[in-house]
Amino acid sequence: MVKPKIFFFFICFLIASMQVFADELPNGYKKYSFGMSMDEVKNTIKDDSLLQNVREEVLSVRIEPDKQILTVYGDRKNGGYVEKAYFHFNDDKLFHIYLQLSSTKVGYYSLLKSLTEKYGNASNLTPERANWENDSVRIQIEKPCILKYTDIETWNSLSSSEEETEARKNEKIQREKFLEDL
Repeated sequence: MVKPKIFFFFICFLIASMQVFADELPNGYKKYSFGMSMDEVKNTIKDDSLLQNVREEVLSVRIEPDKQILTVYGDRKNGGYVEKAYFHFNDDKLFHIYLQLSSTKVGYYSLLKSLTEKYGNASNLTPERANWENDSVRIQIEKPCILKYTDIETWNSLSSSEEETEARKNEKIQREKFLEDL
């Protein structure tokens, strides 16, 4: 009877240690940090082997006076892992990175395994998507092969009113209380 208890405690320790030693979520993707200006991102693209850097063919779309999206195609000569990258800006500050990855070279489950090993268990996991989140950053993967990095504070300020944000916080608190009582 002692052996099952030892095994149970060993498994609990293993799970807890995975969470303790998990890396902190990054403030962006690779060399692209939230808060960078569009010019800084364009200059960084020039040195990125995963993205094409052909003249000023970077497509910039202005969706509102203070919001822009920079679209860049992946470099098929150097691996072709990224098919397209979208960099979203608000007031000339990067706040969202959307990467459409090649599903023939990197699959959803490969991303899930890799990010779980690096950051621990996902804070939200469904068969179609998973995300890792802290107070300032969200990393999300979606099927078939989408990877998103989001500055939560900017995203929330753009996507909802204060009442909706407060309602989501309250819902999260209620869910945590419910789970604690299990």
